[in-house]
Amino acid sequence: MKIPTGGKPRELEITRTGEIPVATVKSGWKKITKILLFSSLRYGNFFYGGIDMNSSTKFITRVGIFGAVSALVYFIFNRMNLSLTFIGLPNFLSLHFSDVPALIASFAYGPLTGTLVQIIKVIIRTLFTGTNTGFIGEIADMIYGIAFVLPASIIYMKNRTFKGALNGMILTLIIHLIVTSVVNYYVIIPMYVRLYNLPIKVTWEFIFTMILPFNLIKNVLDLIITLLIYKRIHNLIKRASYQKNNNNILRNGH
Repeated sequence: MKIPTGGKPRELEITRTGEIPVATVKSGWKKITKILLFSSLRYGNFFYGGIDMNSSTKFITRVGIFGAVSALVYFIFNRMNLSLTFIGLPNFLSLHFSDVPALIASFAYGPLTGTLVQIIKVIIRTLFTGTNTGFIGEIADMIYGIAFVLPASIIYMKNRTFKGALNGMILTLIIHLIVTSVVNYYVIIPMYVRLYNLPIKVTWEFIFTMILPFNLIKNVLDLIITLLIYKRIHNLIKRASYQKNNNNILRNGH
């Protein structure tokens, strides 16, 4: 069994028959992917960063590339198994930095892109590894990932400066910790308890002493890495905006 809590879920020594076949998972995720991508192209203008939204091919390509990179980063750190047992945290909580590419995508191309990158990351991961949580873990990962990229990218979309990025990251840190703590306490962990008939009781003490400290460390590391490469992100945005302006000038015949 895997318990996602905002970080990389690790295996627990629990088995259960009747798991969903991987083939069924793959076909279901393919349909979900198509619906999400094409509906976002039609109805996602509010959340888009304003860079060439009319080009659906470019938009899908960007989401696909960043989603694949994010999934690849996840797989790499999944093998490394960077747990924090040395500070007393459980070994099923392990660090990964797959949220960094999603945050970069949301800064460069808007909140919608970052949101879809998080969704595509989970879909790709599930296509390769399947699910043994009845999609509970996958849905939780999507919620936590979206909660990580949305606040920062929305703030940054309104103020594309270093200060705007920093303010957005601080807001993301606070909101993500609240979301992961509340969702784990009221939804995710109780669902696991019922699904696997676990003889445990969910308490706020467990959330505050295990889940919240882990997510705090993970989020701070994710944001520091993003800040370290902020200049490159900013240059990417400037080049994209410059290209868009040139294209507009050429189309208008000026």
